[in-house]
Amino acid sequence: MNKNLTLASVKHATLLLIEANEKTTTLEVKGVLRDLGYQANQSDVSDLMSQASDELPLEFDNNGQFRTYRLPTPASVVAAATNVNPSSPVVSSAPANNIVSYTKRSGTVIVGTRSVLAAKSNDWKVESGSQGALYFDGGLTRDEVRQAFAGINSVDFHNTRSSRVK
Repeated sequence: MNKNLTLASVKHATLLLIEANEKTTTLEVKGVLRDLGYQANQSDVSDLMSQASDELPLEFDNNGQFRTYRLPTPASVVAAATNVNPSSPVVSSAPANNIVSYTKRSGTVIVGTRSVLAAKSNDWKVESGSQGALYFDGGLTRDEVRQAFAGINSVDFHNTRSSRVK
C-alpha cells in the first residue's frame, strides 16, 4: 500500500538528497519518495517542493526546464542577514555525506541519515552501543530500520535499539 504524500515527507527526502549530493531536483525527490513507498507524482512533488523551499529555506537555480535546489551557503545567509558582501565570508568545507542506505534481499532500498537535522517527529532513531545514531523514515517498521542499521554498521540485530523521534 502506498503512503500519502505530505509536506513533511517531501522535506525529509529533499534534505536527505541535499546532504548526499549538495543539491536536488523534484525528479530526484519523487524517486526517493517512491522508493520509500509514497504515492508521488511529479506535479504534487513540485507543488509541495515549492512550499518546502519557502519553509526550510532553500535556494534554487532555474534553467528553464527545472529547478535545482540547495541549502543556502553560509555566505548567502550572512549576506541576507547583514547586507554585506557575500564574497567576503569563507566556506571552509562542503557538508559531509551523511546519507546511508541498505538494500534488502527483495531489492528495496532503505535510506537513512546520520544527521538529526533531517529527522522529523515520528521518524525512527536507531543506535547500538558506541555506534552513532541513524535516523530513518517513520513509515518503515521497527524491524526494517533495525535490520538496516545492523547491516550498515555490521552489528548484531539483537544489539540495536530503536525509538521514535519526538
